[in-house]
Amino acid sequence: MEIKERFTDSKKDFTSLLLNGMDGISESLAEEIAETLGEDIFSCSDRQNLKEELMSIRGMGEKKARSILKLVKEGKNQKEVFRFLTDYGVPCSAVFCYMANEGESCVRELIENPYRLMNYEVPFAVCDTIAIKNHMEPWNLERIHAMMQMVLGEMKSRGDTRMECEKFLKAVSGYSIKHGKSTVSIPQVLAEILLYSADDIKVYKDGEKQYVAPFDLFCQERDIVKSVHRLNASGRSTVYDLKRAIERLEKEEQISFCREQREAFGILEKGGIEILLGGPGTGKTTTINGIVKAYLSENPNKKVLLCAPTGMGAVRMREISGLPAYTIHKAIKLKWLGGRKTEPEPLPYELIVADEMSMCDTELFSLFLKSAASGTSVLLAGDYNQIPSVGPGQVLRDLAESGLCRVYRLSQMFRQREGSLIVENAREIMKGGTLRLGKEFQITTVANDLEMIKALENMELDVFSQVLSPVKKGVAGTLALNAMMQEKKVLEG
Repeated sequence: MEIKERFTDSKKDFTSLLLNGMDGISESLAEEIAETLGEDIFSCSDRQNLKEELMSIRGMGEKKARSILKLVKEGKNQKEVFRFLTDYGVPCSAVFCYMANEGESCVRELIENPYRLMNYEVPFAVCDTIAIKNHMEPWNLERIHAMMQMVLGEMKSRGDTRMECEKFLKAVSGYSIKHGKSTVSIPQVLAEILLYSADDIKVYKDGEKQYVAPFDLFCQERDIVKSVHRLNASGRSTVYDLKRAIERLEKEEQISFCREQREAFGILEKGGIEILLGGPGTGKTTTINGIVKAYLSENPNKKVLLCAPTGMGAVRMREISGLPAYTIHKAIKLKWLGGRKTEPEPLPYELIVADEMSMCDTELFSLFLKSAASGTSVLLAGDYNQIPSVGPGQVLRDLAESGLCRVYRLSQMFRQREGSLIVENAREIMKGGTLRLGKEFQITTVANDLEMIKALENMELDVFSQVLSPVKKGVAGTLALNAMMQEKKVLEG
């Protein structure tokens, strides 16, 4: 039974609700109950002697009567909540989601703390409108806490996992004026008092400065450090004679590794966590394949895990290596149950190679390392100058610069196919230089998003074409671009 029916006054709908939601109710009894309650079913809960009226119905016991009274009262509350929220422009989808999770809530509870709606993706501005119009004090603690969450949310959307305490308090103090429905600013001292009593925010000192972080992100970063120390302390050699293994591999594959690539094979000799950094054209993929083959040559009965944060990254690893490769989510069997993530499962491997790690965020990386058993050799590969993670954190860059892990950097450029400017232009982008035009590049300069869309519409796109956008929403976001390309394919098809 959908929640919509709980605040429908129709006798037919209420009869259906009784038949589907209560045991021991026949169709004739349900119809008689609805008739007794009258036309305005959910408004009759305040009627005197209602219980006695229900008890007078043949076949009605006290237990059934109490259940019906409870149902009618809940229906009245939900009807009032539905009308209250929709009057403030809250989308029906958010209203239904809220009532499904907090079915016994009433309008009074929403007036006392409308910011609970933010858990159901209702914007702060809407919640603040409800609060201010219902005479909530601008300095109300629930309101200040909601603004703290908004400031932290904006911080995470920038990719950061923490914020200097002083800047955080200043942002919270001015948030009401900039984004709220009240012109009263929040005293910084009041925000500071609430900050230190908040259970979901961590305040800590790093060096001479104090920082603020969401408590879950703080714990995830702490777990990452613990896992790194654990894996490094349990690191062990997986190849008996590394030099001999590399030479044998070069002979078998008819390839010659450069000095930088040979050094990266050290993961097989030392174990623990190591990092391989390399931009386009530096032979990172060749190095990874070589490391995996050298390991399997010495350990033919062992399993290697190849993985990446994204599906495309896993597919690319599979195509190039010829070995199975998975997303990190699938490898650790991460699932959502009841709105919460399940605990990751242990990874039964002695060598794990994870590529494109610039796209791995803090939460996923924490779960990934927690799943790696002690004694596992973990090679993290990528280029942190390329696409960053969607979630907060830049784990590859931070770990590479932390000094906790050995870092191998590939800088020697290997020859691209003749006439290719991919590597050269990639370097020019990093330096802010001028791009050179070639077969692989069509460069169009536009003034705004609308011009960008027009330019894409005029391009010849086939089934293998890919269009990347740095944002999800907006005129030129991925959602709009997907719709445009699908429509174009239909029209041209």
